[in-house]
Amino acid sequence: MRENRDGEFMLHWLDSLDENITYRFVYRNGELNSTLKIEIKDSIHTYLYNNLDGDLYSKTKLVYDNKEQLIERYSYLVFSGEEKIIKTEVNVYNELGLVVRTITKQNGITLTVEYFYIYDVKGNWIRKTVYENGMERFKLIRSIEYY
Repeated sequence: MRENRDGEFMLHWLDSLDENITYRFVYRNGELNSTLKIEIKDSIHTYLYNNLDGDLYSKTKLVYDNKEQLIERYSYLVFSGEEKIIKTEVNVYNELGLVVRTITKQNGITLTVEYFYIYDVKGNWIRKTVYENGMERFKLIRSIEYY
């Protein structure tokens, strides 16, 4: 159960008897607003959002690889029972398990984000440079103190 700053109840979840399904209930201003059903089958996690009438209005599908890394994300809007993909996202990882590329497609626009890493002598990244569609956006620098 989660609460907002005023202690108002906002989110409640309930695990079903089927270990692959979880239900969440979303509240706004103290009133039930929507429900979320999470289905997990092998490497695919599906999030189904329903309004109070029980109508599905949004869906997100997450696909994981055998290392449990998120490799694909699909976001859908649902109108009159028909699903329309509104956003796709694909992640590519390096041999260390770090994301090196994310390709996002939305509204006919493709955004490619690439991550370049510099590692210290112990193999931990100490600088990550992020590029969007080939243009440098920012760098993250971290220092690791070893004992």
